[in-house]
Amino acid sequence: MSVLAPERVERPRTGRRVRKVMLVFPPMRQVTRQMKLALPPLGISYIAAVLRDRYDLELLDASVEGFHQERKLARGVIVFGLSRGQIRERIERARPDVVGASCIFSTAYPECQMILDVAKEVDPDMVTVMGGNHPTFLAEQVLAETPSCDYIVRGEGEYVMLELLEAIEKGRELRLVRGIAFRNRGQVVLTPDAPLRDDLDKIPFPARDLLPMERYFDISTGHSGAAISRRASTMLTSRGCPSRCTFCSSTVFWGNSYRVRSPENVLTEMVLLKERYGVSEIQIEDDNYTVVKSRVQEICRGMVERKLDIAWSLPNGVAVWTLTEPMLDDMKASGCYELLLAFESGSQRVLKEIVKKPLHLDRARKTVEYIQKIDIRTSSTFIVGFPGESLAEMKLTTDLAIRLDLDFAFYFVANPLPGTAMYRKCVELGLVSKDYDFANNNYFRAHFSTSDWSARQVERMAKKAFIKFLLFKLLHHPWRFTRRYRVHFRHPVLLAKLVWGKFFGR
Repeated sequence: MSVLAPERVERPRTGRRVRKVMLVFPPMRQVTRQMKLALPPLGISYIAAVLRDRYDLELLDASVEGFHQERKLARGVIVFGLSRGQIRERIERARPDVVGASCIFSTAYPECQMILDVAKEVDPDMVTVMGGNHPTFLAEQVLAETPSCDYIVRGEGEYVMLELLEAIEKGRELRLVRGIAFRNRGQVVLTPDAPLRDDLDKIPFPARDLLPMERYFDISTGHSGAAISRRASTMLTSRGCPSRCTFCSSTVFWGNSYRVRSPENVLTEMVLLKERYGVSEIQIEDDNYTVVKSRVQEICRGMVERKLDIAWSLPNGVAVWTLTEPMLDDMKASGCYELLLAFESGSQRVLKEIVKKPLHLDRARKTVEYIQKIDIRTSSTFIVGFPGESLAEMKLTTDLAIRLDLDFAFYFVANPLPGTAMYRKCVELGLVSKDYDFANNNYFRAHFSTSDWSARQVERMAKKAFIKFLLFKLLHHPWRFTRRYRVHFRHPVLLAKLVWGKFFGR
């Protein structure tokens, strides 16, 4: 909870010069049963790329700069990154006119509040902004709970942030800036949603030169601990997803749309990553990369023609029903080594009626067999504990990874996310309250029980499923398992903590 005095809640004056902007990615809360990640924050990098022609920009990734600094919050939960005092020192040194905090994950909300509190302590006249998924869906709540937050940028942020800063500088009426929220005379004002940019090619590439890129390479965790190269980095080639999975907030955040960058634009950024930063692996973080098959194949063939010699993967989830054998062949030829297949459930009823995912399990099994045949590694996410799901259906889910003989599997417990149909359903059924604290989300903990099962039952089921899967892989495919997990051996201390948490943590 923000600690700034409540009397300082009116927005700062407009008609002031803005010279320097500091964008901060916060320290991260982490359960000890997951591996800590060090990934360039693309969100603030994209915003910086748009703002830098008009303003002096400084980016601070507090999570990676304090990667080895851990503070225990609760049993099985830590926060890693720069301390409050260290962040204050950085803000004092930079003396920005504007500080923005990136709150993509609800679990980072307390740290984002702290960042803006510190900014106001350094200079009460400093303009403060929060953006990302959490404040987008909970703007009124965030402004009520965070007196140190002057403005919220809702949804896609690059050009909304630019327009907001221009309005502050020129003293324009803030109600005319679409896609923001702010206080005015004690009332929260939410302006209409900003229009989405149709042509993503016109958005400049992320300002990675403002980030400590060598720091990410030195730590080298990759996304989900799966990178095969130390010089792995990330990129986005599309925004949004055409599916409407009930548990996912990303689709809603991107305006229920799906927009893509052109193959040529994507390839140009890949070349830049290789030539400027020496990247030898790219992890594409799209929510749904393979929707437009012709685009994917054109990118793959372009990688081969340009002789990029870059390994790549899709660690954020792939819609299995979009995959075809010709496309998979092109993906393999261009360097694809792993796909995270977004199954979520092993029950066809749960997929159709609860998750609303257009996935047919019988067809998907054949696709998985072909992926394995051409030697692309397979992993997947599985979620148990959806409202309306039975224990028997959860058992189908926990056993599916072994039945499919996947290389790796992640087992999570369903948590309500702001803006999602699942959250609304949980409130409707009385499973969680309207003031549910999303900051306490933990994908290994169940936050509600139903008449059919208890939260503890679901937690145990997910944990036992993961242990069973690990033992199965170690006994039947030790080399495949070691190959998939080898990045973890670069960090023996982190690995020891991870193993302890997986087997003995709650």
